Amino acid sequence: MADRRAETVAGGSAMIDRLLLVALLAVLLAGCITVFSASSQYGLRSLGPSMYFLSHLKKVVLGLAVFLVALKIDYRFWRRLGVPLMLLSLGLLFMVDTGMNGAERWLQLGPLRFQPSELAKFAVIIYMAGRLAKLSEEGWETRKLMLTLAPVGLLLVLLFLQPNFSMLMVIAAVCVLMSVLAGLPLRWILFAAVSCSIGALALVTRPDFHSVRVQQWLGSFFSPVSPVDQVMQSYIGFGRGGLSGVGAGNSMQKYFYLPEPFNDFIFSIWGEEFGFIGCLLLLAAYALVFLRGMNIVRRAPDHFGRLLAAGITGMITFYALVNMMVTTGLLPVTGLPLPLFSFGGTAMVSLLGALGILMNVSFQSRKLDIGR
Repeated sequence: MADRRAETVAGGSAMIDRLLLVALLAVLLAGCITVFSASSQYGLRSLGPSMYFLSHLKKVVLGLAVFLVALKIDYRFWRRLGVPLMLLSLGLLFMVDTGMNGAERWLQLGPLRFQPSELAKFAVIIYMAGRLAKLSEEGWETRKLMLTLAPVGLLLVLLFLQPNFSMLMVIAAVCVLMSVLAGLPLRWILFAAVSCSIGALALVTRPDFHSVRVQQWLGSFFSPVSPVDQVMQSYIGFGRGGLSGVGAGNSMQKYFYLPEPFNDFIFSIWGEEFGFIGCLLLLAAYALVFLRGMNIVRRAPDHFGRLLAAGITGMITFYALVNMMVTTGLLPVTGLPLPLFSFGGTAMVSLLGALGILMNVSFQSRKLDIGR
């Protein structure tokens, strides 16, 4: 009897992807340390140096609670919620675009203030995973595929109207990734690629501040000095960090040289305080999340689980890559935070919830393997 109990405990422990869990906790801990340092001077302007850090810590704790709840729910449960979540996201984004409730990317529902786009990105993943899995099982029919993609296209249009181009591009990239893995016919993939290219060209040529950002970014390749102040200050931060950094809490760029250094440009503060070695370690943690996520994709029990895991893994990977490439001047400035690392809010809670779903896919596949 004792041996059986030991086997059960060992089997249950083995069903948790420990490497993925360690990587997530490492990124969260590093993020908390950096948010505390980067936000201290901004906190002194109001309630104290720990003001933003304590707010961030609350979101992390709430996100971990959501993570544990999502971990306990069989991922197949979410398949039936794909269409309702998509409809809810479209309705909330419509409220933002029409300015209802005084909204501008954010909605205030009673005491709750959140970004509908954060719900939308995961609603799209769940919706696409369910619909693409069904289409791949039943056969690729043009009419059914058009009906499937129509709500996603409408959602992208609503993001375009906000405008929230960074979120639009990431969601579009994740949709293309999931479509490729689902086995979408090549002609549709080429059509999507051409459509995305035309859309990107339209964004660049629009006479607004987004096109100015792109033009400034392109100009930086022909000038030793970046015309974008945030990027220039980011370069200075990385330069001060050198190989091993100036030490935790010793950043100079947090003294109002970088706007909100605990958010979009927090990677610069990390690089300044922990240097090139610290940046490599953080990159390794994100790489481990990606590799473990792809392992979950490979071992998922069914097509829906495979696409769901791919969408979540792709979303976090694209987020991290875009943010790091922006802070190092490899992409124009956008508004995407560094996942699980930047100052917490709706994005922190929603990302941890999605990772709980990803962990459940891993749990179910390992449970199936042990059963065999």
